[in-house]
Amino acid sequence: VILDPLGLYNDSSEVSDDVSMSPSLPFLPRPALLNGNIPGDRGFDPFNFASDANALRWQRKAEMKHARLAMLATVGWISAELFHKNIADAFGLTSLLASNDRVPSILNDGLSHAHFPAFWIATIAVVAASEIAESVDENFSSKLDPTDYGFNPLRLGGTAGQKRFMQEAEIFNG
Repeated sequence: VILDPLGLYNDSSEVSDDVSMSPSLPFLPRPALLNGNIPGDRGFDPFNFASDANALRWQRKAEMKHARLAMLATVGWISAELFHKNIADAFGLTSLLASNDRVPSILNDGLSHAHFPAFWIATIAVVAASEIAESVDENFSSKLDPTDYGFNPLRLGGTAGQKRFMQEAEIFNG
């Protein structure tokens, strides 16, 4: 099988015409499992991480978790810098913001000033409990969309087209 996406071969009899090329990397063949059925799929898997259905499901779940975490972190970071000092003052607490009212982070040495071992222990325990619950649930690991928890209080994405649009918006913005 010879692929010639750039049209470099003079003799086209040796070139395969029936190979579907990746929309995101047009010089590579489209991965077999990435056929456009999954929202956000643009055929990008140059290292073949999604070599089988289970690997694809695992990669998809990781991608969605990281996208959602990034979107929540963005809102949380902005909200903390805008509202934390006022909320702390209203309850008579000391502000935990770093110098110049910045959110404590690794980048501004703010985490060294936050001494809350109970917070970190509780955070790790909650995350571990949710991961263990997912790994025990057989139905969860076999779902086509492992990121669908059934939580939709605003009833967004009513029709199949609207739901796909919302899912693609979520993955692209994450």
